[in-house]
Amino acid sequence: MNNPQQPYQPTNYPQPQSKSNKKLWIILGVLIGIPTILMSGCVACVAILGVIGSQNQPARTSTRNVSTSGSPSGTLSESPKEAALRLIKLDYKWGTGGFGSIMEADFTIQNPSNYTVKDLEITCTHFANSGTKIDSNTRTIYETVPAKGKKVVKDFNMGFIHSQASKSSCEVTDLEVVQ
Repeated sequence: MNNPQQPYQPTNYPQPQSKSNKKLWIILGVLIGIPTILMSGCVACVAILGVIGSQNQPARTSTRNVSTSGSPSGTLSESPKEAALRLIKLDYKWGTGGFGSIMEADFTIQNPSNYTVKDLEITCTHFANSGTKIDSNTRTIYETVPAKGKKVVKDFNMGFIHSQASKSSCEVTDLEVVQ
Protein backbone atom coordinates (compact mmCIF):
# COMPACT_ATOMS: atom_id res chain seq x y z
CA MET A 1 0.00 0.00 0.00
CA ASN A 2 1.34 3.27 -1.11
CA ASN A 3 0.40 5.84 1.42
CA PRO A 4 1.90 9.29 1.04
CA GLN A 5 3.42 10.26 4.29
CA GLN A 6 2.06 13.41 5.85
CA PRO A 7 4.18 15.47 8.19
CA TYR A 8 3.49 14.99 11.86
CA GLN A 9 1.31 17.80 13.23
CA PRO A 10 0.29 17.59 16.84
CA THR A 11 -3.13 19.12 17.11
CA ASN A 12 -3.86 18.84 20.79
CA TYR A 13 -0.70 20.39 22.16
CA PRO A 14 -0.57 24.20 22.64
CA GLN A 15 2.62 26.15 22.08
CA PRO A 16 4.78 26.53 25.18
CA GLN A 17 4.00 29.81 26.99
CA SER A 18 7.59 30.59 27.88
CA LYS A 19 8.58 31.56 24.31
CA SER A 20 5.64 33.91 23.78
CA ASN A 21 6.08 35.42 27.27
CA LYS A 22 9.76 35.89 26.59
CA LYS A 23 8.99 37.67 23.31
CA LEU A 24 6.42 39.86 25.07
CA TRP A 25 8.94 40.88 27.75
CA ILE A 26 11.58 41.64 25.13
CA ILE A 27 9.15 43.81 23.16
CA LEU A 28 7.99 45.63 26.32
CA GLY A 29 11.59 46.13 27.40
CA VAL A 30 12.47 47.69 24.06
CA LEU A 31 9.33 49.86 23.96
CA ILE A 32 9.85 51.14 27.51
CA GLY A 33 13.62 50.97 27.88
CA ILE A 34 14.79 52.86 24.81
CA PRO A 35 12.54 55.94 25.33
CA THR A 36 13.49 55.99 29.02
CA ILE A 37 17.20 55.95 28.19
CA LEU A 38 16.75 58.63 25.53
CA MET A 39 14.71 60.86 27.87
CA SER A 40 17.31 60.50 30.63
CA GLY A 41 20.01 61.53 28.21
CA CYS A 42 17.95 64.50 26.99
CA VAL A 43 17.29 65.69 30.55
CA ALA A 44 20.99 65.45 31.37
CA CYS A 45 21.91 67.37 28.20
CA VAL A 46 19.37 70.11 28.94
CA ALA A 47 20.62 70.40 32.52
CA ILE A 48 24.24 70.69 31.39
CA LEU A 49 23.37 73.21 28.67
CA GLY A 50 21.31 75.21 31.17
CA VAL A 51 24.27 75.49 33.54
CA ILE A 52 26.61 76.48 30.73
CA GLY A 53 24.05 78.95 29.30
CA SER A 54 23.30 80.61 32.63
CA GLN A 55 26.99 81.16 33.31
CA ASN A 56 27.43 82.95 29.98
CA GLN A 57 24.23 84.98 30.19
CA PRO A 58 24.63 88.69 30.97
CA ALA A 59 22.44 90.30 33.60
CA ARG A 60 19.45 92.07 32.13
CA THR A 61 18.32 95.40 33.49
CA SER A 62 15.25 97.47 32.99
CA THR A 63 13.40 100.35 34.56
CA ARG A 64 9.68 100.91 34.59
CA ASN A 65 8.79 104.58 34.36
CA VAL A 66 5.27 105.40 35.39
CA SER A 67 3.53 108.42 33.99
CA THR A 68 2.33 110.59 36.85
CA SER A 69 -0.24 112.70 35.12
CA GLY A 70 -1.93 115.10 37.46
CA SER A 71 -0.60 116.20 40.79
CA PRO A 72 1.55 113.89 42.96
CA SER A 73 -1.16 113.82 45.60
CA GLY A 74 -3.66 112.45 43.06
CA THR A 75 -7.17 113.59 42.36
CA LEU A 76 -10.04 113.91 44.79
CA SER A 77 -11.76 110.80 43.40
CA GLU A 78 -8.62 108.65 43.55
CA SER A 79 -8.38 106.12 46.41
CA PRO A 80 -5.14 105.75 48.42
CA LYS A 81 -4.52 102.41 46.68
CA GLU A 82 -5.00 103.91 43.21
CA ALA A 83 -2.68 106.80 44.07
CA ALA A 84 0.01 104.46 45.41
CA LEU A 85 -0.24 102.17 42.35
CA ARG A 86 -0.04 105.14 40.00
CA LEU A 87 3.03 106.62 41.69
CA ILE A 88 5.06 103.55 42.62
CA LYS A 89 8.25 102.95 40.62
CA LEU A 90 9.90 99.58 40.06
CA ASP A 91 13.50 99.22 38.91
CA TYR A 92 14.86 95.73 38.38
CA LYS A 93 17.55 93.59 36.88
CA TRP A 94 17.17 89.90 36.32
CA GLY A 95 18.94 86.75 35.29
CA THR A 96 18.36 83.03 35.42
CA GLY A 97 19.31 80.40 37.96
CA GLY A 98 18.35 76.81 38.62
CA PHE A 99 19.88 75.42 35.40
CA GLY A 100 18.59 78.44 33.49
CA SER A 101 14.94 77.74 34.25
CA ILE A 102 14.26 80.09 37.19
CA MET A 103 13.96 83.89 36.95
CA GLU A 104 15.84 85.64 39.76
CA ALA A 105 15.45 89.40 40.09
CA ASP A 106 16.75 92.30 42.17
CA PHE A 107 13.91 94.78 42.68
CA THR A 108 14.15 98.39 43.87
CA ILE A 109 10.74 99.72 44.82
CA GLN A 110 10.34 103.48 45.25
CA ASN A 111 7.17 104.73 46.90
CA PRO A 112 6.83 108.52 46.44
CA SER A 113 3.20 108.44 47.61
CA ASN A 114 1.92 109.59 51.00
CA TYR A 115 0.88 106.01 51.87
CA THR A 116 2.85 103.13 53.33
CA VAL A 117 2.26 100.04 51.18
CA LYS A 118 2.80 96.31 51.64
CA ASP A 119 2.37 92.94 49.90
CA LEU A 120 3.26 94.15 46.43
CA GLU A 121 2.20 91.92 43.54
CA ILE A 122 4.80 91.91 40.76
CA THR A 123 3.99 90.64 37.26
CA CYS A 124 6.80 89.99 34.79
CA THR A 125 5.94 89.39 31.14
CA HIS A 126 8.57 87.60 29.06
CA PHE A 127 9.35 88.03 25.38
CA ALA A 128 11.39 86.04 22.85
CA ASN A 129 14.09 87.61 20.67
CA SER A 130 11.42 88.02 18.00
CA GLY A 131 9.38 90.22 20.35
CA THR A 132 6.64 87.62 20.82
CA LYS A 133 5.14 87.41 24.31
CA ILE A 134 5.79 83.86 25.47
CA ASP A 135 5.17 83.73 29.21
CA SER A 136 4.52 85.67 32.41
CA ASN A 137 5.01 85.21 36.15
CA THR A 138 3.22 86.85 39.06
CA ARG A 139 4.57 86.76 42.62
CA THR A 140 3.94 88.77 45.79
CA ILE A 141 6.70 90.47 47.74
CA TYR A 142 5.54 90.38 51.36
CA GLU A 143 7.40 93.49 52.50
CA THR A 144 6.43 96.99 53.63
CA VAL A 145 7.57 100.09 51.74
CA PRO A 146 7.15 103.30 53.76
CA ALA A 147 5.59 106.46 52.36
CA LYS A 148 8.23 108.49 50.49
CA GLY A 149 10.55 105.51 51.00
CA LYS A 150 12.38 102.81 49.10
CA LYS A 151 12.84 99.05 49.48
CA VAL A 152 15.46 96.82 47.82
CA VAL A 153 14.73 93.11 47.43
CA LYS A 154 17.65 90.99 46.16
CA ASP A 155 17.63 87.58 44.48
CA PHE A 156 13.84 87.28 44.44
CA ASN A 157 12.63 84.01 42.90
CA MET A 158 9.98 84.81 40.29
CA GLY A 159 9.52 81.13 39.36
CA PHE A 160 10.03 79.20 36.16
CA ILE A 161 10.87 81.13 33.01
CA HIS A 162 10.63 79.96 29.41
CA SER A 163 14.01 78.93 28.01
CA GLN A 164 13.62 81.32 25.04
CA ALA A 165 12.83 84.42 27.11
CA SER A 166 15.34 87.14 26.31
CA LYS A 167 13.49 90.25 27.51
CA SER A 168 11.19 90.85 30.42
CA SER A 169 8.91 93.66 31.50
CA CYS A 170 8.01 93.81 35.22
CA GLU A 171 5.50 96.02 37.00
CA VAL A 172 3.66 96.34 40.31
CA THR A 173 0.12 95.18 39.53
CA ASP A 174 -1.39 95.20 43.03
CA LEU A 175 -0.58 96.25 46.59
CA GLU A 176 -2.18 96.96 49.94
CA VAL A 177 -2.19 100.31 51.67
CA VAL A 178 -1.25 100.12 55.35
CA GLN A 179 -3.93 101.85 57.43
